[in-house]
Amino acid sequence: MPDQVAEYRRLLDRLTRVLLITFGVWVAGFSLWGIYLAKPHEGLTTVDALDIAQEARRLYRGEGLTTGFLKPAAILKQGGNPSPPDLYNSPAYVYALTIFFRIFGISEESVSGSSLFWAFSAGIFLFFFVFSRNGLPAASAAFLLYAANPGVIEGAFSGLPYAFLSFLLLLLSLGIYHRRPGSLPWTAGLGVLSGLLYQTEFDYLFLAVVIYALVLAGSHSPRWKHGLVFLAAFALSSLPWWIRQVGVAGNPFFSLRWDDFRAYSDLFPANRVARDFDPAALAVRLPFVSWWDKVFRFLRLGCGYWLSLTYSLLSPLFLVSIFRPDFERRRRSAAVMAWA
Repeated sequence: MPDQVAEYRRLLDRLTRVLLITFGVWVAGFSLWGIYLAKPHEGLTTVDALDIAQEARRLYRGEGLTTGFLKPAAILKQGGNPSPPDLYNSPAYVYALTIFFRIFGISEESVSGSSLFWAFSAGIFLFFFVFSRNGLPAASAAFLLYAANPGVIEGAFSGLPYAFLSFLLLLLSLGIYHRRPGSLPWTAGLGVLSGLLYQTEFDYLFLAVVIYALVLAGSHSPRWKHGLVFLAAFALSSLPWWIRQVGVAGNPFFSLRWDDFRAYSDLFPANRVARDFDPAALAVRLPFVSWWDKVFRFLRLGCGYWLSLTYSLLSPLFLVSIFRPDFERRRRSAAVMAWA
């Protein structure tokens, strides 16, 4: 009996220490956000945030996924409709915003509060995710790196979907890490999460291709079943959006976001592709040489902003994992070189 009492006391002391350290780390990290929050609220300061907010307001009022931001390319596609169906933004974050409008009312503070909520949730999730893998010291370091990240702080108050995407990316990372190679339900879950990411930000359609390849590479035979389940789950989660796109644009994959890939090229300098009313000019396809010229131009510009790579949510996971004691020296060196 005395031994059991001593063991219970040790467990209680350990639990108390873990809770105190966890609470202290959270307070230290989020106090930086409190300093930022103490400033007078500037409202939504980016056009993209205003665009998403006005679309969420229309959806909340029962006007559907329509927009009051009239883009030249949309006018050429749909004519002079004063409330045309939106063909630019993806729907998932817009629907999430309507929940905050229902709880807190329609305001710029509700929009900023939405991104703050998802950033806070992603930070807590990140802490427990790393804690389950690497223990309390690693989780504390990862959380502090996350909370002090300028990109995270900026995104947390921006009203943009970055924090929501971060939360979904963490769920996806957790699913990939814990997935059993022979489990079809896990594969289906990855397909649904990939679909949600795609419906939050159009560009993540390309990430779904990468996740599909990882699913095939990490699955037990027969791999074709896992590939088929992933594609079916991705398609079912995206089906309502595709049906809507067929109804308003005639193509399930139609999006004005495709035009963004041609922006800042030699044929479409700056954001001319978003302002041009000439259908003939917008129909011009970029030659292959122009694509390469654009890629190399932005790589040269990006060399001066390499520290912005640390703005990624996955940077804390990466930086903490390479210092794990069981991480091989050769793999650690290769990982550091790859990140640099």
